Amino acid sequence: MCARPWFASLSSFLAACLVFGICLRNQPVYDDVFLLEQDRRVSQPALWGRYWTESYNDGVDNLYRPLVSMSLAVQKWLHPRVDWPFFLVNILLHAGCAAAVAELTRRLAARWPLVPASAAPTPPGPAGGFPDRAGLLA
Repeated sequence: MCARPWFASLSSFLAACLVFGICLRNQPVYDDVFLLEQDRRVSQPALWGRYWTESYNDGVDNLYRPLVSMSLAVQKWLHPRVDWPFFLVNILLHAGCAAAVAELTRRLAARWPLVPASAAPTPPGPAGGFPDRAGLLA
């Protein structure tokens, strides 16, 4: 068992923040441009309830994502003139997912070892770390 079980999760979180931190200076793209700049529901909290009953883009495909739309609307209400908080939340959510995957992997590996007992390291043989043939065929 590892003396620091939190290390994999923390390092995954920090690596994700480090790699994607440069995105804080980006501008909104794709669906976020429509949602943040053209959707009138974003700037009017009285209309936020419509996110739970209507599609987010008024399109024919009737896409429905109320949690994403509501979180972006709240952020736009809190920070109306800057874009970097949207990217900061995205980076933190991504880093949290990376940490969760690392923790899940650690727990699964502790519960079900990936290396079967027959493939576990054996004492070094005469070939400099490799077991000899008798050890392999035993």
